[in-house]
Amino acid sequence: MTYVGAVILALALQWSQSFLRFNGRWATAPAAIPTVMLFIVLLLLPQAKLQFARLNVVRRTERISTVPDTVIGMAALFVVMAIISAFLSPTNLNRFALGMCTALVALSLVPLIGWAGQVSLAPLAFAGIGAVAYARLGGAQGHGYAVFIAALVVLPVGALLALPALRLQGLYLALATLAFASLVESVFFIQPFALGTQSRPAGRLSLFGMHFDGTRTFLLLVTAVFGLVGIGMVALRRGPFGRRLIALRDSEAAAATVGINVLETKVAVFMLSAAMAGFAGAFLAQYYETISQAQFTMLGGLPIVLALVIGGVATVSGALFAGVFGLGLIIIQQTWHLTLFRALEFLAPGLAALGIIQNPSGAVVPIGEGFAPLLPWRHDARADADELKAALADPEVGDLGVDRPFTEADVIILDRGLGITNDIPRPVVAGRREG
Repeated sequence: MTYVGAVILALALQWSQSFLRFNGRWATAPAAIPTVMLFIVLLLLPQAKLQFARLNVVRRTERISTVPDTVIGMAALFVVMAIISAFLSPTNLNRFALGMCTALVALSLVPLIGWAGQVSLAPLAFAGIGAVAYARLGGAQGHGYAVFIAALVVLPVGALLALPALRLQGLYLALATLAFASLVESVFFIQPFALGTQSRPAGRLSLFGMHFDGTRTFLLLVTAVFGLVGIGMVALRRGPFGRRLIALRDSEAAAATVGINVLETKVAVFMLSAAMAGFAGAFLAQYYETISQAQFTMLGGLPIVLALVIGGVATVSGALFAGVFGLGLIIIQQTWHLTLFRALEFLAPGLAALGIIQNPSGAVVPIGEGFAPLLPWRHDARADADELKAALADPEVGDLGVDRPFTEADVIILDRGLGITNDIPRPVVAGRREG
């Protein structure tokens, strides 16, 4: 079937080049034939069965941030950014602004990939549509309402992309979203109502008499917007809708059994993610000030997804990590002009992905656990650290089997220290630490 599909694809391309002539807005339509065929084939595949959750013997339960914690963290982020930005050059201010815009785009994937367990490789496609909507519908003059119009315009597009998610999962769904991103790049942007063959101006916001034309003021604006959206995301995660998404990720069959409408929830989370990406695209348009097709390519969105996974795909801080990760790559490439450093754009995400093996939940989880006892309001983290330290200092239990076999008490202490919470009985294996 793979061979037959390749032959059909090759014949279709040759036939289109020989017998089809497209002009004007459809001049690049033949380039979209492989993508259209991929999308059709994916939709014609047999519907994927419901996946049942696997019971892990050892499962780590992470602490979910509270809204007050997030408010304090975002306020601290804004203060730190305000202080740092006062000493940055215009070039570095631009770099930091791009990093925060990237973090805002990555944040749109947190509820979709991190909470609902769906896959999307098209964040920049939605952001590009939002950028075009912003520039066309009031953004050129810097009107504030254009930002929200950009989010509303992308909502039905997200619902459209949710249709393949009703049938596909995993790799097939990832390919479908990749095909969608390719279609947006090769067909949508060249339309006269979008960008056509030219770039389109996009002004920066003017709100309540305040103008954000300056690079530093725009950086602080994007930082504040990221903080507000991040706080909203944490509140959503701790609410009923967030719990529905987690249930959907853990097991669609179990979610359907307890009365959750799986189809409705999938469509809702795709629409939410698309609207957030369109909202972020409006700020990307303001960053560039003149938008073009090259800024929202299909391949350009893949490093954002990977950086989010490395940082922590289910956390708001993971999205911030993705922005900082991209900022670091930009600084390295533009500061050191050696070929090796310029190759980091392609090598660094793959090398950094090796860290996922060590921290499957993302790099921000151990970082957060390390800083938590230092925060004045995290009494629980300090109590856990003191309890673990006292347990390890106990000569009867704290040696953890160095001079004797492991006991059930050792297992309990290890579980408590590692944050493992499950009531599954496990046999105590006689052995020493290296065993």
